Amino acid sequence: MFELTMNDSRAIQGVFDAVAAIIDETEINFNPNGISLTSIDAGRVCLISLNLDKEDFDAYKCDKEEKIGLNIEDLVKILKRSSVNDSIVFQYADTSNKLVILMQSSEGKKIRKFSITLKDISMPPIKPESLEKISYNNSVSLPIGYLQEAIKDADIYNDTVIIRMNDQSLVFRSEGNVGDTECIMDKEDTMLTNFVASDDAEGTFALKFLNHMLKVSSVPNVTQVEVSVSTDQPLKASFNIMGASSIKYYLAPRIEDEDEEY
Repeated sequence: MFELTMNDSRAIQGVFDAVAAIIDETEINFNPNGISLTSIDAGRVCLISLNLDKEDFDAYKCDKEEKIGLNIEDLVKILKRSSVNDSIVFQYADTSNKLVILMQSSEGKKIRKFSITLKDISMPPIKPESLEKISYNNSVSLPIGYLQEAIKDADIYNDTVIIRMNDQSLVFRSEGNVGDTECIMDKEDTMLTNFVASDDAEGTFALKFLNHMLKVSSVPNVTQVEVSVSTDQPLKASFNIMGASSIKYYLAPRIEDEDEEY
């Protein structure tokens, strides 16, 4: 069993809203150290690895590992019923087939109680540690606003963006019937940090999924993203959230001669 409390309802709502943009339903691991999930979208294009550290909760009690299947969209609908002044409590007993969610108002004694029925989800095993073994020769940390601008510019011209990185810059380029656009982020820009590039790397990626990733910006105090690029490898976008927690996305590159669309 477990009981977890987070006083900032916006944080937990924002986290699962970002997950729901890509994943409909998944298995979530609750353990004595925190919450984690690793899941991929139905088209096997974008993978999410989420880790919520117990230190980022205001109260955390979990005596053993519990894996439960949830419809993330239904969970988000419930969480969106919370107000800014509510704390969120997750409760689960291993004799039950439901996750209980309490919303407690800090302005009075009002408590609202919701439950969500657990799902039996059969998922192929995805080990987060195998993802960490992917070698990236190029990475940089930048403001989320920089990424948002580049994606919005590219969206005018196409449904994909070409991302290039070398020892001088990070470049976003898109072209179509209307014309083309290019956003060049020079390594000397003081807003770019931890700029590392040992070779030239390039990939073409679906804007739809990049836009979905940016939903994590609704989590309070999330302002930076670390982008890692390597030719013929997924684009990696890492966000630190709520202090000790993180959410990482791995987006497969678009193969130009692929018949199917994302």
